[in-house]
Amino acid sequence: MPETLKKDYPFQITWHQEIAYAMTDKDFNILANNDAISQWVESRESNLVGQSLLDVFPEFIGVEDDLRALHDNPKKRFVIPQIQRPSLDEIGRFFDIHAEPLFEPDAGFLIIISDVTKQTTQAQRLQQQRNELRLLSAR
Repeated sequence: MPETLKKDYPFQITWHQEIAYAMTDKDFNILANNDAISQWVESRESNLVGQSLLDVFPEFIGVEDDLRALHDNPKKRFVIPQIQRPSLDEIGRFFDIHAEPLFEPDAGFLIIISDVTKQTTQAQRLQQQRNELRLLSAR
């Protein structure tokens, strides 16, 4: 397989699945990211290299020790589910953040962000319908 194709596959996969990622060092400074991450940060900036992960995603504030512990137990998963960000439709958009350790000496983390807006809004609608049915049956 030509090298150019090998290099394009990860981009195509993350783009089609609407997956954003960032790689950090052990001090949570962003070393690399893809453009898809811009939809989940306030600044809408696509190049976050050099910024602190804690500034870009304040959801990580207070869990730094939990992240560092992943290096001791790499099979353990770290997920922050259903984070909401505002959107133009006033419903909002939702994403999950997954963190995994990079396996190199003094390595940092791979942060994977996946869009779960459809799943979350469907679950909310279903719960609303259940609540309405309960109200009707109670009458």
